[in-house]
Order: sequence, then C-alpha cells, then structure tokens
Amino acid sequence: MVAAALAAAAAAVTPSIAAVPHTTVTAAGLEGGGVRFDGIGGLSGGGATSTFLLAYEEEARNAIMDWMYIRGYAASLNILKVEIGADDQTTDGTEASHMRTPSEVNCSRGYEWALMKEAVKRNPDIFLYRLPWGFAGWLGFGTQNPYRTTM
Repeated sequence: MVAAALAAAAAAVTPSIAAVPHTTVTAAGLEGGGVRFDGIGGLSGGGATSTFLLAYEEEARNAIMDWMYIRGYAASLNILKVEIGADDQTTDGTEASHMRTPSEVNCSRGYEWALMKEAVKRNPDIFLYRLPWGFAGWLGFGTQNPYRTTM
C-alpha cells in the first residue's frame, strides 16, 4: 500500500494543512453522460498489504494516516477499498474472517476494520469499498467453490 512510501515522508516534519497548496480542477460536460469521476483511492487488500501500518509508532502511524485521508491535505484519498478476510492465505498474508460460522459476526477482527475507522475519523465522507479475496469454508457446505458451475 501507499503506507510504506509515505512512512519516510511522514517521519519528516508534517506541515500544517493551511500551508499545503491546493489545486482546483473543473470537469465540464459531465451532464451529457460522460465518464463519472468518483475520486482517488487506495487499496488495502490482497493478503496483508497494510498489516504493518499498525506496527508503526503511534505518532508515525497517525502522520501517515493524516497524509492519506485528511481532505485537502497531501494524498487526500476519498476512497478506501479493503479486503474482506476469510482466514485464508491470499497472496502474502492472512486476513481474519468476520464470520467463522454462519451464525457469528465479528467485524472488529483483523486490521482492515481499524484502518477503516481511522480513515473515517479523518474523512467522514470517505467511500469504503469491500472486496472478498476468499470465502469462509462453511459457505460452500463442504465444496471448494460454492459458485462453481458444471460444464
């Protein structure tokens, strides 16, 4: 994720929000059915790509999160896409499942929920987007892929 790249910058002095120059871009012609621009976002997913962010000292972690999510400041991301974990190995790490059984829901497991809460704290209007990288074993009722079709 962007966190590693911003860590070095965040370790330096963080300027005040008022000192950051702003650029305004006006998009014309969207009323006629043009392509809609929803914003600029970041991805935390694909197997533990953001897990180390929580291991940073609080001051550095807060500076990184500020750089990424405060509106009108630095990266100013307004979309965050996160992995919905399934307790499985997805690329380079494992993200905890929020439902280990059909009757249990615990959304505070893992690091994605903490990341979303921190992003919302800095930008209450951020668009959160979730995508599963895997599915809980109980979902397929013993099959490997509950969505597999037979040819």
